[in-house]
Amino acid sequence: MSTNSEHGLAPSQKSTSFHILRMALGFVYFHFGFIKFFPDLSPAELLATQTILRLTGGMLDANSALFWLAVLECGLGLALIFNVWMRAAFVVFLFHMAGTFAPLFVLPELAFKISPLAPTLEGQYILKNVVFVAAAWAVFVPELFGNRPLTRAKFSSVPILSPLKHTFVGLISSRLPAAAIASLKNSNHDASRIRLEIPDRKNP
Repeated sequence: MSTNSEHGLAPSQKSTSFHILRMALGFVYFHFGFIKFFPDLSPAELLATQTILRLTGGMLDANSALFWLAVLECGLGLALIFNVWMRAAFVVFLFHMAGTFAPLFVLPELAFKISPLAPTLEGQYILKNVVFVAAAWAVFVPELFGNRPLTRAKFSSVPILSPLKHTFVGLISSRLPAAAIASLKNSNHDASRIRLEIPDRKNP
């Protein structure tokens, strides 16, 4: 008899891991945002303000840019911690990530010593957000779209995959002897017949 350990985590363990990941991501966002309310406390202050000034064309001064960034990050962190307003949080996250990676393109002199191979400390600070993106994917997708894994039936219904499936099957069939193909068909037929006979045995 198979056990849960053979096939991964039990559902309760997966749920616990999911909530821990969501709250950890929220805590980091809230903490990083909170320290931006205090001048010269955040190590990302210069990078963040210069990026916002460049993107807005100077419409915001440095203090206002840092304040509103702190509000955005704290709000996103609280939404993740308390699991509220997740759709709005997802939009804010995408907006924030776009701004976070922007210095790689608008301020390469701050992000790289030798572009693109040798990032500065600020550049490494930016690139580590790839982990944030992966964590947010794991958090937001089940919340927004439901915990529905892509089953074989749904996967095969994707239009672009159907021709690939027939091409692959045709390629394999052309390389197999006729006897082997007939044996596989008979095996599939027998397996489907056995599956159909099981309910009859339970309900005579």
